[in-house]
Amino acid sequence: MSSDLDRVQMIIDDVQPIETVSMVMLDIEPSVAGDIKKQNRLRDVLRVLQGEDKFAAKTPVIAVIRTRNQSHAVRLGNQYRVRNAEAAVAALQAANFNARATPLLKV
Repeated sequence: MSSDLDRVQMIIDDVQPIETVSMVMLDIEPSVAGDIKKQNRLRDVLRVLQGEDKFAAKTPVIAVIRTRNQSHAVRLGNQYRVRNAEAAVAALQAANFNARATPLLKV
């Protein structure tokens, strides 16, 4: 016999409408992807954009590495999420990275 206590429950503590979720897209040439100095500069810019509260940074950063015949998209780790997509794009572009903010979904 089943009781109300036997039901599966899910606790959700952070919800955001999918229409408002954005991400930062970085277009990276293979030469940049292999350059440790440029990787470090990118890491430093993203760390500043994360802010003091690392749990508040929820915007993912996607790196798209393009070659002549193909492209590979890679989501950077949670430690490289940023707080504000537009501010991230401005800072990344100021650091000479090709970045843009895009919605997660187009509804």
